Amino acid sequence: SRSRAMRDGTPEGTVQHQRLSISLSDEQKAKYDKMADAWSVVLNNINEALKDTNGSADAKKNAMGAFWGAEQRFFNQVITSMATPETIKSIEKDLAEGRSPVIGVVNTGESSTKRAKARLEDDETIEDMDVSPREILMQYLENSFPIHRHETYLDDDGNERQRLVTVPIKDEYGKPVLGADGKPVTKPVEDPNAVRRRDALLDHIGSLKDVVPESPLDQIINHFGHEMVAEATGRTQRRILRKQPDGERKYELEKRKPELANDTEARAFQNGEKKILIFSDAGGTGRSYHASRKVKNQGRRVHYMLQPGWRADAAMQALGRTHRTNQSSAPIYVLPEMTEIRAQKRFISTIARRLDQLGALGKGQRQTGGGGMFGAADNLESEQAQDALDVFFRKLKHGGIDGLEYHAVMGQMGFSTEEDKKKGRGNKEEEHTMPQFLNRMLALKIDQQQKVFEAFDKIHQDTILAAEEAGALDHGVEDYKAHSVTPVSDDVVFRDP
Repeated sequence: SRSRAMRDGTPEGTVQHQRLSISLSDEQKAKYDKMADAWSVVLNNINEALKDTNGSADAKKNAMGAFWGAEQRFFNQVITSMATPETIKSIEKDLAEGRSPVIGVVNTGESSTKRAKARLEDDETIEDMDVSPREILMQYLENSFPIHRHETYLDDDGNERQRLVTVPIKDEYGKPVLGADGKPVTKPVEDPNAVRRRDALLDHIGSLKDVVPESPLDQIINHFGHEMVAEATGRTQRRILRKQPDGERKYELEKRKPELANDTEARAFQNGEKKILIFSDAGGTGRSYHASRKVKNQGRRVHYMLQPGWRADAAMQALGRTHRTNQSSAPIYVLPEMTEIRAQKRFISTIARRLDQLGALGKGQRQTGGGGMFGAADNLESEQAQDALDVFFRKLKHGGIDGLEYHAVMGQMGFSTEEDKKKGRGNKEEEHTMPQFLNRMLALKIDQQQKVFEAFDKIHQDTILAAEEAGALDHGVEDYKAHSVTPVSDDVVFRDP
């Protein structure tokens, strides 16, 4: 008979929550540092390009907003990709011990695959397609890097303002092209220096092809083979490796009808034809992946939250796909966690806070939303964390943190120093929030990340301790256990006739 216990002796009827601690290899650390350098180079060139183009305050705000958004998406995918090799090892162990791994992701790389395919030159094949997170940075450079010139002018009230420099678009005969309103259609003027900067950056980023890791989906499917991995993600096309008759492995692009593919793949997993399942939000609605007594696949589900995402409702729904009624065994939830990349807290903290809020809304108890997966320490967007961050920046400014120099750290994280603000080069209204602080840490090298986070964390722990001692720490609704309960009297409240 099949064993009814996990390797630690916990019964299969009990839901388990585990952390999969992942340490980076020296090679992975070196690659992460190279990627952090690349983003730093782009950040420095944005500031220079804004000078070249006489960029307005709005132009800078737009360029920097797009930059930090792209940086967050890039490192979110990079961290997930770097966690995948160790996750694959854990999956192999699950398979060897008769369990059924289920992997939850958010990003499928669908749009990246389409753009990568469109980029292929005439002499290139599917083998040359790059669907790694590197494409996010290239897309930023192509679409959002500041290359359009601005000019200063006086408005009707004599105030200095800035606007884009434009020229009329002309047809093949040299005549201006007119719009529907009868006026000439214009286009922005590109600054040649800024364009040269952008093109040089594109070449530089192109050299990082072997540094940026493959997407998690590609890594898992290529490792185990698409014959073994069911994919319910809604992708319309995917690049897969097929074994040729001569034993060679060759890439090909497979077209899929999402709804049909999702149903077929989910059925193959539940029937035990495919041993592993990967699903995203698109494949996690209205489907069940639990060890139902009605399906052939009775292996205990090990649900890897490889990419928890940002939305609490979507995360709760994803968790519910593997934990449902009439199941022969309860799932084991596993959260892969990078021990050296401290900025991963950016992604864990946000989903932990939102699940806390969802739990408080639904049950009056904050721990209900996370279901035990996330603890209070995972939520770095609390009042105490913000207080600690304010103290961190004050100490940093006055040289009160050993090993961290104010100007160096502020420059690396893209923050304005006090001198910048006085000289009009920085954002005078800039505030340091926890999400922003954790986001900016992503582009620091591993060693620097650890120094910055450990300095903040020490202050944070002291802040929490002080709040506890003052009785000001909000723990939410808690259960109080009685030492004993003694009935005093029995009163009939209502008797059904």
